[in-house]
Amino acid sequence: MFDHRPAPLPPHTWTSRLVKDVLLETMTWAHFTAGQVGPRGFARVAQLQWSPTLEDHLKEGWGLPEKTDETEVEDRAIPTFSQAQIKLHSQAMLWQARYLYPDNVGSSRMLALWLRTKVRRGAFDRAVEKMGVSRGHAYRLRDRALGLIAAGLTADRVSVPAPVSL
Repeated sequence: MFDHRPAPLPPHTWTSRLVKDVLLETMTWAHFTAGQVGPRGFARVAQLQWSPTLEDHLKEGWGLPEKTDETEVEDRAIPTFSQAQIKLHSQAMLWQARYLYPDNVGSSRMLALWLRTKVRRGAFDRAVEKMGVSRGHAYRLRDRALGLIAAGLTADRVSVPAPVSL
């Protein structure tokens, strides 16, 4: 009889899940390295950079600065990225524009919303509800976008990244 199991994929084939993983890693990398941009991000960074000195306190008539019990701030481990990872992330930032526009704008927007909520640890379901789109339709649009990107990458023979060893 016939064997109905799908044939194994060749090693250079992109899948929706692989595209999803790479895009999530890329957007997390972009969010981590660039931080928040725009007026709100600028205001937060600018506030953190200036600390008044003793001269500033005396000049403005604020009196002596008060010190609180300062606890040591733990140094955050800064992840390192290889040149190949950075190249992949830079290319992945353009996948939506290359493989989804102008024919699949709705799918692209839903994928972008899903990525944004995942990276910022928001609730995708709540964001979709505010847009007035059903949850199932939103996930179908996202999955369609991932599938179109995977098909485009495979058709363009873009090499699948090697897994990073820990």
